[in-house]
Amino acid sequence: MTAILAVRGSGQTWIASDGCSFAENLVLPCGPKFFVRDGWGAAHCWSVRAWQVIEARKDEFKTPDKWDMRQAQKFSEWVKNLMEESGGKKESEKSDLLPSHPVGIILATKNMIFRISGDASVSWSRDFLAMGAGEEYAHGAMSALWERGLAPREIAEAGIGAAKKFSPWVRGKIHMRRIS
Repeated sequence: MTAILAVRGSGQTWIASDGCSFAENLVLPCGPKFFVRDGWGAAHCWSVRAWQVIEARKDEFKTPDKWDMRQAQKFSEWVKNLMEESGGKKESEKSDLLPSHPVGIILATKNMIFRISGDASVSWSRDFLAMGAGEEYAHGAMSALWERGLAPREIAEAGIGAAKKFSPWVRGKIHMRRIS
């Protein structure tokens, strides 16, 4: 399982993830579940193998000058097409290789944070979002600290820390990176 989140404020955007994946009954340490590129970043809540396909081909996605809901939907469609090209499920066929779309992606930019769900729907926030195992704990911690006016990095640390402390599915090293 995975915990991912992003926090935006005071001219900064931070992205964070845990560092553990599960396969069968094994707990596997892994690196960050996100990448950062030219003022934006994406984090996944999904299979490591599928994410490797996206990460290896991330430079193929043309970065827009300004991210908005339409651009986030284009990113969602790009991911869906990439998974189909890479052996994922298409509507008309069944394959166990890769899903046709991720369980979830958080797409963070300097202006907005987008949540792309498994059905390819997109929602957004200007402040913070969490997704995956422990997301309710992360949201609770981030919401409480947001009201106090803490810095985005501190809010992100507290959010991912709460997910790790209270969810048995969030493990391993915590990874964080500033996007803007």
